[in-house]
Amino acid sequence: MKLNLSADLAVIISIITVFLFANGNAYLGGYLDAFNINPITLNYSVQDKIYIGYLRGFNTFLYSILVVLIFMAVRFIWIAMDLSRKLNNWLDKKLNTAPNSFTPIIHNSSFHEELERSYLKNATLGLSVMIILIITLFILADTEKTATQNAFNDMKNPKFSPVSIKNSEEKDTHKIVLCGSTLCAIMDKNEKVTLEETKNIEFTPKNPPEK
Repeated sequence: MKLNLSADLAVIISIITVFLFANGNAYLGGYLDAFNINPITLNYSVQDKIYIGYLRGFNTFLYSILVVLIFMAVRFIWIAMDLSRKLNNWLDKKLNTAPNSFTPIIHNSSFHEELERSYLKNATLGLSVMIILIITLFILADTEKTATQNAFNDMKNPKFSPVSIKNSEEKDTHKIVLCGSTLCAIMDKNEKVTLEETKNIEFTPKNPPEK
């Protein structure tokens, strides 16, 4: 029991991690696409994408946890109450309109019942996986669309932090869009976006809020 529980938790954690990674990748792709930048060029790490996916999809993350818990509860109830067999018997009574007649007991009937139960279980699991995958694709598409819209809004109402290029006479001539592991996407006063190494960028401290 403990082994099964540990295995289930490991699978759930892995699924959540993959979802957060995909969500972060979708957000970065949608946001940077508005600036015609490929996220690969900024060299984001796997941990960065998971963290961004968590920050940008927190509500979706909670909904996903809720869906997983509901699915586990429904699956437990389904198995505990043997609903597969009950549903099969009910459908057999509704669909089988032939008059009842004596049927000799088959010596391997239990094998067929077990095979049918296994088929129904696998079919239910497969259908559930397909539904979850389709919902996930819609969520990722919505994340990418939202990220692109956020980028356009940021361009209309700039809230980017000012930065300077080292060894440049002019200061605060650029705005920082996003930074990756080694490169940053920066925008100049003509709204041209270029990539610059992080070591060549000087960040300007923010002014303290007025009391």
